[in-house]
Amino acid sequence: MQYFTFLGVGTLPEGYEEALYSFEDNKEEIHASKYVQSAIIEKFQSDISEVFVFCTEKSYSLGARNIKNEIKTKFNIDIKFITINEFVKIEEILQKMDEVLKEDFIIDVTHSFRNIPISVTMISNYLEVSTKKQLKHLFYGNYNRETNE
Repeated sequence: MQYFTFLGVGTLPEGYEEALYSFEDNKEEIHASKYVQSAIIEKFQSDISEVFVFCTEKSYSLGARNIKNEIKTKFNIDIKFITINEFVKIEEILQKMDEVLKEDFIIDVTHSFRNIPISVTMISNYLEVSTKKQLKHLFYGNYNRETNE
């Protein structure tokens, strides 16, 4: 599966804090990382063939090196970054995903911004019909500041 995700800027100036991630299907399986992407890759590592990270120029400059190093070190997977404008249009995301989509896919909208989670839901529906590739998982991580989970 291909994995599409988004990189935000986190809480400035320090970026993302380490958190404990779990999934509704197994609350006991805990993944510790600054990045939800790391937890998702760890859970589906044997199924993921490629990772694409949408980011703005700002989020790329603040966090791309760190997330790339973590994913490469932990899982030996290279990340491909797709730079988008802060005020990206739905057509641009659709075009960029359509250009690289080759197999079933996962989408994570945890660190996306503005209207992107809704747009990506519509995009995934369109891509399923037009490419005959299936959206296998759609994730949104709900962060609890009190428990750091």
